Amino acid sequence: MKVRKSNAAPVGVLTKVLSIFDLLDRSRDGLQLRAIAEQTKLNKSTAYRFLAHLERAGYLVRDSAGAYLLGPRLVHLGAGSTYQSTIRKVSRPVLDALWRETGETVNLAVLDGREILYLDVIESPHNFRLVSQVGMRRPVHCTALGKAVLACQAASFRDELLSTTKFEKLTPHSITRSSELIAELGRIQRRGYALDDEEV
Repeated sequence: MKVRKSNAAPVGVLTKVLSIFDLLDRSRDGLQLRAIAEQTKLNKSTAYRFLAHLERAGYLVRDSAGAYLLGPRLVHLGAGSTYQSTIRKVSRPVLDALWRETGETVNLAVLDGREILYLDVIESPHNFRLVSQVGMRRPVHCTALGKAVLACQAASFRDELLSTTKFEKLTPHSITRSSELIAELGRIQRRGYALDDEEV
């Protein structure tokens, strides 16, 4: 009997390549070979082989200083069927039902770093309405959506995010202190909804 050999790459190799992608995704200005090797705990020569292959294939590029960045091919793959478009498709029936029941503008957003990113908007038919735009970003501490999302996060995640958040004062009503926001998140958890009290 003929034994069929698999040519599939070991899972360990895939894990290492994915760790490079994750690292570069968090490093907007790119990273040099040495930094990539250190942060991914790869041998420098192994890291170089991976990086050179990914660069040749268009998944990575290098700038004039030699720093590696995510390349156009990887960006194109991500744009073809994005996580955001998947969320929009799955959520649209719920948004439509909420819009029909309330007659108000309905927004769908996700937490992206320290901001709320709007993925979908169904506008109210009323003449007087607040309109957000798909792709718009707002500070997480100023919006009802942002505070609602934060109120549902694990305390450890929330505390880490708030420790590095700059509380920009957009209006006289904007929350400007971490302790004040944490107290507001407690109120949101108890009542089940969040408010934007002229904070943006």
